[in-house]
Amino acid sequence: MVGGGRTGKSTKASGRRILEKIYRRKPVRFEVLRSYEQKVREYKSRKNVAFSVFGVSANVLELQFMSSGRVLHTMSKMNGQWLGNFSGSTTGSVVVNIDERQEHYEGTAVLIEDDQTLPHSVVSFRTANKEPKFQFRTEPILALDPRTGNGLSLDELKQRLGKDEVFSKYTDVAGTVDRESLTLTWSTNTGVEGKCVLPRSKAGQPSELVPLEKNWAEFMEYVSNLKGCRYLFRGQNEPWRLRTSFHRSGRADLSSFLSEDVPALYKHLSARTKHVFNLNNPDENGAL
Repeated sequence: MVGGGRTGKSTKASGRRILEKIYRRKPVRFEVLRSYEQKVREYKSRKNVAFSVFGVSANVLELQFMSSGRVLHTMSKMNGQWLGNFSGSTTGSVVVNIDERQEHYEGTAVLIEDDQTLPHSVVSFRTANKEPKFQFRTEPILALDPRTGNGLSLDELKQRLGKDEVFSKYTDVAGTVDRESLTLTWSTNTGVEGKCVLPRSKAGQPSELVPLEKNWAEFMEYVSNLKGCRYLFRGQNEPWRLRTSFHRSGRADLSSFLSEDVPALYKHLSARTKHVFNLNNPDENGAL
């Protein structure tokens, strides 16, 4: 537990002090608490209600509302990447990438079937709010070729499944999230069922690897004795685990990054540079 404070006019100030303790610096984004103001307001009129914040990174944070030692409500953040296995009508691996929005969460889920004769599937979704217990209906399910990862057309899907088999159009999902895991159960419109319990990623925690601390001359001498083209090296000032700046910020859904962030960057840069990037050209898209 890291700090706490009375709800009321000083809620934001108390929240900032808590986050500064967590990060040991001024937080880059205060949205991690601002997004929970609805619950703060809900308990604001009650006497002797305090809140406590748990967590050490942008995507591992829990907010508890307590009164007389009794927990009234707990909210755990759901954004980030969740990995694990699923079971049910079929079995396999699942990857869930979730971004946090102002009032809800949204993202994509990919099911990788153990049975390689079955197509994999990917689906987009969004929650109604940020409650730790939720249910929603997904967007249409897209079938993927297990060999290439490309989407399958209706004709290709019929050839793979056969004339009598029908691929599901959508699924109804129910689940909960807490400090330790994301639990999901689902049932599609064709009766296919599944469930999974995905552990929370440790990516935001300090690396357990012991680093080598060397100056540049010592580093050059060290790598000169290694076999070429076999190793990658990374230098950093903090014991971060290996992940991108994108994921370190609490983001995970690359589809929203490509459909929203890249066009927004393109719009701003096009107004400020002489060169207009052609996003349909892979080389120019990568350069942007």
